[in-house]
Amino acid sequence: MFFYLLKNKSFADYIIGTAQGVANQASITQNDIKNFKFCMPGKEEQKAIASTLSCLDDKIELNNRINKKLEEMAQAIFKSWFVDFEPFQDGELGRIPKGWRVGKLSDLVTVKYGKDHKKLSDGIIPVYGSGGIMRYVDTCLYSKETVLIPRKGTLNNVFYVNEPFWSVDTIFYTEMKTSNLAKYVFQATGGTGTLIDPNGWLTEL
Repeated sequence: MFFYLLKNKSFADYIIGTAQGVANQASITQNDIKNFKFCMPGKEEQKAIASTLSCLDDKIELNNRINKKLEEMAQAIFKSWFVDFEPFQDGELGRIPKGWRVGKLSDLVTVKYGKDHKKLSDGIIPVYGSGGIMRYVDTCLYSKETVLIPRKGTLNNVFYVNEPFWSVDTIFYTEMKTSNLAKYVFQATGGTGTLIDPNGWLTEL
């Protein structure tokens, strides 16, 4: 419990406020630490709090180890494919991983035009234009997961949307031809050139 108390922001604020001297040479005394006041829960509550915080620390440490392992795996795959070039084959876009193919965005989505919003009543559904959300209305144009691609104005302002929305005629919306593609399409249309997807696509933008 004492360990977590000293990690608390209130203790850090107290120490900073109590320290003597200039910023890079400030110091505190034993009495400064001893005089720190805080609310002391009962022993059983202290044990429960400490147990919960300890479990959270263990979870954070586990997540950090998992993230480190995933990063190492990603680096190994990247080295295998793009440094050692194994296994690769010739394709329309040059050397590509064996078993992959070249596709176009139209293979994945159907592109739709937005519509005028002026006659719609106010509500809670966002209306998107190429610059972002313009207003909120009471009717949606499309309610499924989608990617919005500007056709006028700010052409690099691509949006991933996973809620009911309305889009105006300055921005396209997309209907996915296969489930679980929207986030990939968002990444593909948000960049330039060729994007490599781990599910087996090389999409020509």
